[in-house]
Amino acid sequence: MTIIGDIKAKNADVNGAVKGTIDVTENMAVGSTAVISGEVHTKTINVDLGAVCDIDLKKGYSDERASAFFDEYLGSRAEAAE
Repeated sequence: MTIIGDIKAKNADVNGAVKGTIDVTENMAVGSTAVISGEVHTKTINVDLGAVCDIDLKKGYSDERASAFFDEYLGSRAEAAE
């Protein structure tokens, strides 16, 4: 199976070809026959040997959590430098 377009799901098992953005809120499994090109956003990912992935991966992260982490980290470094 080949999909050209975006996918949104809670969980996903990919074993075919996908070109686009894959947005998975929980767990993603990439099988050995998968070919993926694009962006992948997921909480967790398992990639089997043989899978082909040309992706921009954002794993285990949300924009708000990452922003809050770096704001706090950079803020504490700036305070330490003063």
